[in-house]
Amino acid sequence: MTNHTVDKAALAAKGLRVKPLEWEDFDGLGAKASGFYQANYLIQKWSGEGQYEVAMSYPGYQTGYDGPRWHPTLEAAKAAAQADYEARILAALSAHEAKEADNG
Repeated sequence: MTNHTVDKAALAAKGLRVKPLEWEDFDGLGAKASGFYQANYLIQKWSGEGQYEVAMSYPGYQTGYDGPRWHPTLEAAKAAAQADYEARILAALSAHEAKEADNG
C-alpha cells in the first residue's frame, strides 16, 4: 500500500498550513484551546511538579493526547500541543486525493 500522507512541506509549497491553536487563559493556572471536532487541549501548571501538563479531551474520551505530558514552561507545553494537533490534521489528509483533484 502506498503512503499518500500530506506533510508540512507539501502544504507549504501550496501556500497552506495547519491553523494555529488559539489559546485562552485557564483560570490563571495555564491555557486552553479548542481544536477539531470539539477537541480541547488543556495545559495546567501543577504546583507539586513545578511543570506544565498537557492534556486533551474530546466527546466520549477524557484524554486523547499522545505526546509528552510534562513541560518546563507554558510555551513549551503549547508547542507540544500544537505539534500534536498538526500531526492529527495532517494524518487525516491525503496527497493522492489532492493530486486527483488537480487533474480533474
